[in-house]
Amino acid sequence: MNTVLRDWLDAIASSAEQGGFKDVHVDQLGRQYKPLVGWIKGTVQLLLEATEYVQEIGLRGTIAAAFALASADWRIGVNYKTSRDLKGQLDDMTPPSLYYFPDVLPWHSEEWDYQEVPIANFPIDLSKWSLLQMEHRREGDPAYGRTLWVIPIASRPGVEV
Repeated sequence: MNTVLRDWLDAIASSAEQGGFKDVHVDQLGRQYKPLVGWIKGTVQLLLEATEYVQEIGLRGTIAAAFALASADWRIGVNYKTSRDLKGQLDDMTPPSLYYFPDVLPWHSEEWDYQEVPIANFPIDLSKWSLLQMEHRREGDPAYGRTLWVIPIASRPGVEV
């Protein structure tokens, strides 16, 4: 297991006051995760490692991954069908992140616009994981932000965690 990832999760687990969500950009977990070319497979690998370790240490909460996508002043929607298409939509300035949520899940909020996305050849078992795209505009921001979340299937909207 990636030792920086383990240290990050151990720090969360040992924190007496967990508070809100915690996140880490994958490029902070090793130099092999810095190039965009490896972001999708590398992030999925780290997500699976993190999920396994969280179960092993008994940390309650939800581990998910988020990919920042290209934004625009209008709604783009889902404009990718394969992992290759997705790679072309990644915001190349923002590496993907792993998130730990102790309780509240953003994709359960009615404030966010999301949709389930089927991506051919995405490198994860889609019987256990869901892909959700959220598109949103923050107050005062002219652009709509887009994020692709990789979430445990049990935490999909409409499912109580």
